[in-house]
Amino acid sequence: ASEINKKGGKIAINEDGQVVDKRELLRGGLNVGAKKEAQRDALIAEEKKIAREREEEGEAFADKEKFVTEAYRKQQEENRRIEAEEKRREEEEERKNKAGGMTAFYKGLLNRGEERHQEMMKAAEEQAKNAPAERE
Repeated sequence: ASEINKKGGKIAINEDGQVVDKRELLRGGLNVGAKKEAQRDALIAEEKKIAREREEEGEAFADKEKFVTEAYRKQQEENRRIEAEEKRREEEEERKNKAGGMTAFYKGLLNRGEERHQEMMKAAEEQAKNAPAERE
C-alpha cells in the first residue's frame, strides 16, 4: 500500500522493509531486467572461458568422467537459446540498418530521377547535333 508523504510524493516499502519514494522504487525496478541480463551474460562468458580452457588442456583429462546436473544442462540449453535469439535479433537489426529505411528510399528515388534527367539531356544533345545536319 502506498501512502502520500509530506512532500506530496507517494511512498512505498521496498523488499528490505525500508520506506522509499515510490519513484525511486520504480526506477530501481527498471534496472532489474538489465541486472539479470548482465548476470546471464557473465554466466555465458564464464562457460565459454571454461570451454576454451578444456580445449587447451587437450587430452589430459579425456579419460575422466564429466558430471553435469540436469539443472546445469537446462541452463546451458536456455543460454544457447538466448544466444541464438540475440544473434537473430542482431542480424535483423543489421538488415534494417543496411536497408536504410526512408533515407535509402529517397536517395534511390533521387538517383533514379537524376539518371533519367541525364538520359534526357544526352538525348537532347544528340538531337541538337543531328538537327542542324539535316537542315543543310
